[in-house]
Amino acid sequence: MANSLNVPPEWLMAVMYSESKFDASATNKNNGATGLIQWKPEELQRMGLTAEKVRNLSYEDQLMLVKKYYQQVKKEYKPFENLTEFYLGAFYPEALGEDYCYALYKQNENGYKTYSLLDMNKDGQITIKDIDEKMKRMFPTAYMIERPQPTGIRAWLGW
Repeated sequence: MANSLNVPPEWLMAVMYSESKFDASATNKNNGATGLIQWKPEELQRMGLTAEKVRNLSYEDQLMLVKKYYQQVKKEYKPFENLTEFYLGAFYPEALGEDYCYALYKQNENGYKTYSLLDMNKDGQITIKDIDEKMKRMFPTAYMIERPQPTGIRAWLGW
């Protein structure tokens, strides 16, 4: 699956571990996110799914859903260049392409309290830099792995 997304498998494993500890039925009590990459209810609704349906999928079916989801995010926003961008693809895809000072959540906004542990420097906002620091600290090996360069027909097509 990682090959079809043109990312290292370590990135995929890092995101799934970070979000669900590989538990396909994991559910976040604060925001209702569920599954291997913790889809938020509004994202599931957009995909025509419910949290209950996702929780009841087999691991293999959830992995196929993860693949489909990431393919759509990549198409809608941009290819993933590093682990931080791949994580953002699951956590906050709207931030893809923004610079490191971009704030995902600010202290006075909805969501900050839920994700306040991501505010690495405790400045009252969660930025892409905060996410990057978390990825580097939690997954140093995966963080250093570069995205595979396409070869053959993929290179010719610009994938």
